[in-house]
Amino acid sequence: MVLTLLISFFPLVLYMVAVIWMDTYSITRRRVLIEAVLAGVAVAIACYYISVPVNKYIGCDKPWVKLLSPVLEEFVKALPLFYMLQRRRIASFLDAFVYGAAVGCAFAFIENIVYMIYLDLTYQQLVFRSISTSLMHAGCSAAFAMFMYETLNLRIHRSNWRWLAVLLCLLPCVMHIAYNTFNFFPNIKFITLIVVLTAMCMLSMVLTDRKIKKWMFEKADSQILILSS
Repeated sequence: MVLTLLISFFPLVLYMVAVIWMDTYSITRRRVLIEAVLAGVAVAIACYYISVPVNKYIGCDKPWVKLLSPVLEEFVKALPLFYMLQRRRIASFLDAFVYGAAVGCAFAFIENIVYMIYLDLTYQQLVFRSISTSLMHAGCSAAFAMFMYETLNLRIHRSNWRWLAVLLCLLPCVMHIAYNTFNFFPNIKFITLIVVLTAMCMLSMVLTDRKIKKWMFEKADSQILILSS
């Protein structure tokens, strides 16, 4: 049991260390990061208590249940992120990636514990599943947070652009369903998750860096003059 907890906890610790290392501008608030982790744990527990009666009375082997489960999980994970966006606690693409991935990693931490208790897996399978599932949940939640951040901050007033951004927020559900469905080449799927999550991280850092530099060289002087006046 102790080893199960350590294996499940490892990806979350690794992620927290990576966040501290990559936060060059120190714009990510540690308190909000901890709140995101706790929110991920809370929604994972909520999903567990929702899935127990579903599996008991309906069964988990039906195709529509397998499709509904990823959608439900992504919807529940999106709730704390949407709340953070509405409360203006996410102020950049990097914030969106960091807090979104934190919710996903914390969610995967609880989910991995549940699966490791009920499934008879070897230690190699435990480690592979723990890291792979954490990457998937982190990527899906980070994608939702980034797309929704751009949707709420979109300055183009054309409704079709906003609807396009809203539709992109459904992409995490598609990613989750694809992850659960295609199990033919687990090694390729694992490498794909690493590549996609790394690309999202780099994209969020580049976009945030551009916005900060643009503000420094274009708007900072005028805003400082207004404050001085």
